[in-house]
Amino acid sequence: MLRSYFILAIVWFVALLFSIAHLQVRKWALPGEQGADPDSRISWLPLAFSDLLFFALLPGLILVALAPFLPFVGFRSGVALGLLGFLLGAGPAYVYLRVRKERSLAVTVFDMCLHLCKMLVCFGLLGALYRL
Repeated sequence: MLRSYFILAIVWFVALLFSIAHLQVRKWALPGEQGADPDSRISWLPLAFSDLLFFALLPGLILVALAPFLPFVGFRSGVALGLLGFLLGAGPAYVYLRVRKERSLAVTVFDMCLHLCKMLVCFGLLGALYRL
């Protein structure tokens, strides 16, 4: 049981590092765009909570529930669930944001690629560490 919490804490920390790096790179690469200010203290708490919920707890529960039905185990099962989650969840959200023209294409593609990398790393890490 303690091992499971430790694994979830590691994945949450990796997701939080990805989010912080994403905000810093976005601030450097796209200086004129609107977005969360990484220097603001109030933006860190929701970021940490959303990473804990959407990249550690829910994927861990989904992976544990679906592991007996997957034809493979380990890192590949995590990456497969990460791709499925991106295609069903984040992909349509980014397309919706782009169609509504609230964001530029550069920001949308940049955020989408980094979000996909974050999902694949976090889900793959979960799959590799759990080894069900």
